[in-house]
Formats: sequence, structure tokens, C-alpha cells
Amino acid sequence: MLKPRGRQGEVMLRDFWRDETGATSIEYGLIAAFLGIAIIASVRDISVEARKPFETTATTLGNSNNP
Repeated sequence: MLKPRGRQGEVMLRDFWRDETGATSIEYGLIAAFLGIAIIASVRDISVEARKPFETTATTLGNSNNP
């Protein structure tokens, strides 16, 4: 990486490291990503539990048709 020389370069680097303008956007993005992961995980768990009564009913109806 190129290193700026002189006083102006030092000021540029110091200002770059102190700049926090994009930090809030990144934080909101991370929060949204974690919420998305949590929602997907909970929906998957709910869908498995919601499917059980339908599978039980289908099995019972399937067995009642057999003589």
C-alpha cells in the first residue's frame, strides 16, 4: 500500500481513521441481516411443527382406505 508523504499525508490518514460516516449504515445492515437469519430459522421451525398434523391426517386417511 502506498504511504502518503509529508504533513498533508499524515492529516489525510488521521482524518480517514477518524471518519465514521459509514459506520451507522453498516450497523443497520448487520442488524437487518441478523433479524433475517432469526426470522428464517423460526419460520423453518414453525413449518416443521405445522406440517405434523397434516402428515398424521394423511397417514390416517391412507390407512383407512386399506382393507
